[in-house]
Amino acid sequence: LGARRRHPPPRRIRTAIAGGTVIAMTTQCLEGRVDPYVYATGRELERAGVLYLDDLLPETAYAKMLWALGHADDPSRVAELMRTDRAGEFLPRRTNRGPR
Repeated sequence: LGARRRHPPPRRIRTAIAGGTVIAMTTQCLEGRVDPYVYATGRELERAGVLYLDDLLPETAYAKMLWALGHADDPSRVAELMRTDRAGEFLPRRTNRGPR
């Protein structure tokens, strides 16, 4: 997301989302979460309808997406299921308060 200059989300992403495809983004890091507000590209993707999954690991997001798609046809319901913590898969948000 970060180093690119301002580019609108690829047309194919916007077209897919408009057609009812759910597109989600998660982190590849073992710690930390996806923050769409850090870079302009992330904000543009969020406006296009990309679903940000905070700190969900890619493997967990994949399994959860398969489960959600099996339980809902409507993209907004799929997004709701994806954002709902069902088994502790989302970690509580932490703030950096300096050394302990």
